[in-house]
Amino acid sequence: MHRVTIDLPMLAPGLVPRLSVLHFGQAGSGPKIYVQGGLHADEAPGTLAAHRLAERLAALPEGAITGEVIIVPVANPIGLSQRVLGLHLGRYALDDGRNFNRGYPDVSGAVIAALEGKLSLYEDANTRLLRAALRAAIAARSPVEPVQALKRALLGLAVDADWVLDLHCDAEALPHLYTQPGFVDDFEPFTRLMGARAILTAEASGDHPFDEAISAVWEKVRAAFPLHPFACGGIAATVELRGQQDTEPAFSDRDAEAILGFLTHLGVLKGEAPALPEAQCEATTLAGCSLIDAPATGALQWHVPLGTDVSEEQVIGEIIDAAAGTCTPVRSECAGLFFARSQSRQVLAGQKLGKIAGREPLRAGQLLGP
Repeated sequence: MHRVTIDLPMLAPGLVPRLSVLHFGQAGSGPKIYVQGGLHADEAPGTLAAHRLAERLAALPEGAITGEVIIVPVANPIGLSQRVLGLHLGRYALDDGRNFNRGYPDVSGAVIAALEGKLSLYEDANTRLLRAALRAAIAARSPVEPVQALKRALLGLAVDADWVLDLHCDAEALPHLYTQPGFVDDFEPFTRLMGARAILTAEASGDHPFDEAISAVWEKVRAAFPLHPFACGGIAATVELRGQQDTEPAFSDRDAEAILGFLTHLGVLKGEAPALPEAQCEATTLAGCSLIDAPATGALQWHVPLGTDVSEEQVIGEIIDAAAGTCTPVRSECAGLFFARSQSRQVLAGQKLGKIAGREPLRAGQLLGP
């Protein structure tokens, strides 16, 4: 293992956030895999899984890794520093309120311009030029603001990777994954190994999150040069490892083993790939994912547990305004799997309460939650 530290712009005099980047294997010897945890800094399960994965890789015998694996176990030191009255707030940047996993730059224009007139009929040569152009396009950006510099640094590490796993979690949730429709089969070994209960797909979910900032530029380059072959790359997913409180060692160990098994299936690790368990779900469109709105203000009681297949208009909870003596039912907008919910039990009208993976499109435009 080789560790590299990247300093980001100062948050204050004497306060410099740093990224710790762990390199395994040899660059250029095979597929490049990028894994990061904790982009939303208040989501510990991803960081813990990345840490366990790094321990497992470090313990492998020499030569066991046939490609390159890069792990950033703590992807957001800025968000980790954000505490208000003792409460950690790591999902949004406190300086502007932006979600740390939104608004990543689109460098496809610069990459396409750099490749004009340089491509051939040879896949390997074209792919080398593409990877170099991707790295150069990110390196050419020089933001001085810490959050934008963080985004640049993370993209610079991942943008030329073959496979990208961005490890997150929801508030309270079953394991699930977000990716593009064309990547569902690619990720099938992983989704089966991780026990995914929902796979939510969209060509573009809106607001350019980290994984789409990587996969979209690869897709746009292929579309711009249809007569020139490129290797597959930029195959990216956002992986949701249950809920924020699910930090038991058994969970992080299981998640690390799922990633190791996936890397073995990809041929990045030598050895016999583990048998794949039966799939626990089929992919559904992200546009069909219902974001449950609170119909009233008060104390929330759920009537059904996570993992319930609900029907349309089913009462799945109620909100009680004890001062007024009223009870307002919370109903399912669609039929599907109730797979994620908020930790809040005192809620405001209009607040997002949970998610149901439905099959028919319900929404368009910005498909991700806040």
